Amino acid sequence: MRWLFVNAAAAGLLAGMAALACSSEPKDAGAGLGGFGGAVTGGAADTGGAGGTGGANGSGGGPLDEGPSRPLGYVPNQAYPDEMVNPSRENWRLGILSPTLEFAHHNQPAIINGYLQLTGNARFSTFDIEDPQNPVMLSEAISPDGDGEAEGHQIGFAKYGSRLYTATISGKGIDIWEITDPRKPALVKSVALEGVNYGDFTEAVWGIAWQGHTIYVGGTSTGVHVLDARDPTNPSVVKRVPTSSFGGVNAGPLYAIGNVLVVTTPKENGGIATFDIGDPHEPIPLDAITTTKSYIGAFYGRHVYLQSPLRCWDVLTDPTTIGAANAPLDTLDVGATEYLSFSDGYMFAGHLRPNPGASKIDVHEPREMKLVSRIWGRMDLTGNDDQFTVAVGNLLVMSDDQY
Repeated sequence: MRWLFVNAAAAGLLAGMAALACSSEPKDAGAGLGGFGGAVTGGAADTGGAGGTGGANGSGGGPLDEGPSRPLGYVPNQAYPDEMVNPSRENWRLGILSPTLEFAHHNQPAIINGYLQLTGNARFSTFDIEDPQNPVMLSEAISPDGDGEAEGHQIGFAKYGSRLYTATISGKGIDIWEITDPRKPALVKSVALEGVNYGDFTEAVWGIAWQGHTIYVGGTSTGVHVLDARDPTNPSVVKRVPTSSFGGVNAGPLYAIGNVLVVTTPKENGGIATFDIGDPHEPIPLDAITTTKSYIGAFYGRHVYLQSPLRCWDVLTDPTTIGAANAPLDTLDVGATEYLSFSDGYMFAGHLRPNPGASKIDVHEPREMKLVSRIWGRMDLTGNDDQFTVAVGNLLVMSDDQY
């Protein structure tokens, strides 16, 4: 994967292998200073992200050292020239802010503790992006499962006292890393999961949601795995919920929102399921639907989005009944897309090669999704598709996992 920053009107871009782009105006002062920004979700139902989940966590027993009140890193917040915002396809270079960085195989970008983290395919790296034109790699970590493992479609974060953790997808299950010091990420536990064995959309992991002291894992054909993470350095599997118990929905990206767990499907499948997780270790199926095939699902606000084409369902107003007669609230066709991220009421849908970049879509009113702009990626790279995105203030990170 390669990544970079690019520029897009209300939210700029960083693209991958990886690169960055910008917008015409900075966000409100302080944008990007929060520790779990960007691709992290958890807690309030109107939060969302680009694939990551998480939330503040207590370690239990005695006073906690909460650590610094500010993140270590700094997310840039500055204005850029108007010509950098939404240039035409012919002038695509004007929208690219950073150089392409890294030629390793990654997937999911996220912002954690003020830094950019890139995750997937047995590795993750951390970048300081205070100067978005010259990001600096702080560290790179390799999973013990090695090359060949499934892509990193979703990640989890948690804070236990002053310590930060991330959960990443591995070939046999998940890896838990301590990332308190971004320059020295440390693997603390690899967890093998029943039936997971370097698969693609079966026998694989496509989803991780870390809420409180519980980690939920979307294990595709193997179902939903529930881990007790009261000790984040030694989580244990306490339950596996087979797909047969929730309508045969293949478990991909999943999202814990309070007492509700929302499960979406990986590619070659189409479906949504909801669970009651009032007892975090005993998910109770509430409803499930199957749909026409979707590449991947994502959650934002109160809604699940499947694509392509883009379709939207309300899953939180009544989790026991997914949508009115299970019909999507709206459908929008913007061409072939794969991975979705969200920021400030907008969706960024990453496109497939040979048309790299992303579509920026207004989802303030999910019943009336509207295409706002087409963000062009790196048109000079053979086979590039800039599928993965995350908005960072007025920048957008775009990363491509083809290389």
